[in-house]
Amino acid sequence: MEKSRVLIVDDSVQDIGIVMGVLSNQYAVQVATSGLNALEQARGSYKPDVVLLDVVMPEMDGYEVCRQFKEDDELKDIDIIFVSANDSIEEKLKGYDVGGVDYVTKPVTPEELMRKIELTIQSKQQRNSILEEKNYAFNTAMTAMSTAGELGVVMEFFRKLAEVESHQQLAEHVAESLRQYNLKTMVRLRTNDDDLYLDSEGAPAQLAKELLTKVAESGRIIEWNERAVFNFGNISVLIKDMPEDADLRGRYRDTVAMVIEGATTKLEVLNRDVQLSQLIRDAQEALVEVDREQLNHKQQTQKLVESLTQDLERSFLAWELTEKQEETLMNMVNETIDKSVLHFEAGEEIDFKMRSILDRLIHI
Repeated sequence: MEKSRVLIVDDSVQDIGIVMGVLSNQYAVQVATSGLNALEQARGSYKPDVVLLDVVMPEMDGYEVCRQFKEDDELKDIDIIFVSANDSIEEKLKGYDVGGVDYVTKPVTPEELMRKIELTIQSKQQRNSILEEKNYAFNTAMTAMSTAGELGVVMEFFRKLAEVESHQQLAEHVAESLRQYNLKTMVRLRTNDDDLYLDSEGAPAQLAKELLTKVAESGRIIEWNERAVFNFGNISVLIKDMPEDADLRGRYRDTVAMVIEGATTKLEVLNRDVQLSQLIRDAQEALVEVDREQLNHKQQTQKLVESLTQDLERSFLAWELTEKQEETLMNMVNETIDKSVLHFEAGEEIDFKMRSILDRLIHI
């Protein structure tokens, strides 16, 4: 099987040597010591699957190199991972704006580097595999837009919202609805247990996930260049390609907000359903434990009663009681035992009522 190709772009011989040592066994590695050299090699016979691009270089920095890659029709599909000692959010935003898919901080950790390259290649393979589906979806979306109009998409979204039964289905429903506007999206749902990410183009890029997390509390709608982030409740959506036309962009801003706001209400219902299901499971386990304890209590009580009765009967001889006194004393003991049994049975009746309520909750 042919190895995936990785192009290392760095002006530091020492850094190149370190990265070569990490990657050479698993990948077909080639080196460029400048941005121009990297562009020349990529346009030649060696077309890399991934470019590891140093940010700080003379003549042309990594961001400009990436920009030229993305402006070239032959090179724009090559995934670029930035390598830099600066890991500030501003630097990561720059990298994402010019088209980078991930960011590795120097000094490089071998395990992290290998994992990020592996995930990037997997993501590219997924994008390629869904290309036909994406084109079909685009054509379908254009037909829907021309017949039903923009608000028709919103109406259809709400109509099908009742059929959604899981967090994954909700994320897919949001992405699919916005894809009918020909929008590339990444959806983030904050559930009871964890965050769920879904990218309309394939596996979510790590850099995009980090950006969505960073801006989740920064306002309802955040826009820069052709991108926009919508934050409603526990849902954040990154729109990667908002239209340039001001009127169309404004309409999309309104319709996207309606879709996400509706999805937020559904997410709250799903989260409550998960909590209720867990509560029911906990209650079932508690009732099983109560049954066990009640049975044990009943058995122990029976043993104590039997022991008490035997002790009393043996004591009657030593006490030299009359038959009438013995009968009176035994009646008192038996009455107390009967009352104890009644209390115990009342507890079992309460337990039965709790089980009935639990069964009704399960079948709601």
